Amino acid sequence: MSSVDKEAALEVLLRDCLIPLGTCVSISGFKESKAIQQVASLILGNVEHKIQAGDFLVFELESDSEVKLIPTKNSIDVGAGAGKELVKIIKAEGSGLIIDARGRPLRDLKLESTFKAMKLDVLRA
Repeated sequence: MSSVDKEAALEVLLRDCLIPLGTCVSISGFKESKAIQQVASLILGNVEHKIQAGDFLVFELESDSEVKLIPTKNSIDVGAGAGKELVKIIKAEGSGLIIDARGRPLRDLKLESTFKAMKLDVLRA
């Protein structure tokens, strides 16, 4: 189909083949530590959530929602540049809002907890 009509092929791919998982914010700019470290505050509706280093959180959204992410240090980037807060309207699709504060590179990745947070089945060999 793509060799005949590239626009139609792209439309079919986007509409029928891809599943929106949600909006993901990957927080960066902090050093890993054994101590519990708050890296940001998330304000969703009228509720404040403290985001800790190592967190992988999913917030289900019933409708499009305004989200405010505030970094705790000037070095931390929540998606608007280091030290800058992010305010966005997030579409209520897929799993909703995904906050990934596991740091990079990923080490000791526990896929089971990630799958559980996303409400996905864990396949075992």
